[in-house]
Amino acid sequence: DPIESIDYPLKINTFKNVNPTDHYEEIGVLGYGTYGHVMKCFEKKTGSIFAAKKFKILRLKRYQGELMEVAILRSVGKHPQIAHLHAAYEYNLHCTLITEFVPGGALYNRIEKEGSLDEAITVSIIRQILLGLKHLQDCSVIHRDLKPENLMMVQASGYRLKIIDFGLAVFYQSSQCTPIPAGTLTYMAPETQNCDPQSYTTDLWSVAVIAYEILAGITPFEIPQDGCRDRILTNQEISLNITHVRYDFDDPGIVDVSNEAKDFIKQILVRDPKKRPSVHQCLSHPWMAMREEDRPLVKRTVSLFRHSTRKKPKGYRINTQTTQKRDPRNSADPITIQ
Repeated sequence: DPIESIDYPLKINTFKNVNPTDHYEEIGVLGYGTYGHVMKCFEKKTGSIFAAKKFKILRLKRYQGELMEVAILRSVGKHPQIAHLHAAYEYNLHCTLITEFVPGGALYNRIEKEGSLDEAITVSIIRQILLGLKHLQDCSVIHRDLKPENLMMVQASGYRLKIIDFGLAVFYQSSQCTPIPAGTLTYMAPETQNCDPQSYTTDLWSVAVIAYEILAGITPFEIPQDGCRDRILTNQEISLNITHVRYDFDDPGIVDVSNEAKDFIKQILVRDPKKRPSVHQCLSHPWMAMREEDRPLVKRTVSLFRHSTRKKPKGYRINTQTTQKRDPRNSADPITIQ
């Protein structure tokens, strides 16, 4: 694969009172969400393929006069692990973001389809996410909704990925807090649940949850701590497990992974965000530094998401900033923000 360049901040064409259909033609559906939808489209002038994310702009946050998601993607620019923004349209009370099309499907769907993973692949996936987060940190951005649905594979085979969906992302402020939790429950850090200030390590918490989920087939806080391992927890029980950081490595899907993998996860899943490692420290962790030939090739034979209470996505998930709350009974849905 060609090496992609890093280019930021990015010059993005922003059009107001221009219908995006003047420049693009929709050719298929990529996904639906509560507040919008994502279509596959091609640019009429060049024939290039893109993803078009359309949603209402009423009550959406702005940053220096620009829609927050546009401002963030402009700042982030182009990076090998991030799907970049190509153009933005504000027309008829709707915003349409024309973004890079990532054709390989969501990581969620990929692993569910294959049904097994080995630890070497997991390390590759986590390293790429960390590299993406390192760049976001360089741009002062917190994603706030990292999960397998928002990690898109570059191709139908292989495990190169890109982070998508910055609808809940914010620019970092040292005293930042939100009046309503933002993100997806099973990946949400304790400080987010409690509406306490968020930081770059808030995203790292989600990375550790994803690592555990890939290895075990279930997120750490969805596992009952009462001995009934097959019981499906309520959102309230999951929330309490997160708040008190209650999890273990006794699940059959993860008990035989390397000590380095367990240590990586344990170092990040700490209640106090200031005591978590930085993204640089995570990238330097022995688990990330192990060469593939040195890693135990233990094939994962458990089916991923076997106990998950979340809905299975068919493509992109839509998370746009709004004052309206999503149904808190469904942990698949981000729990909104202001």
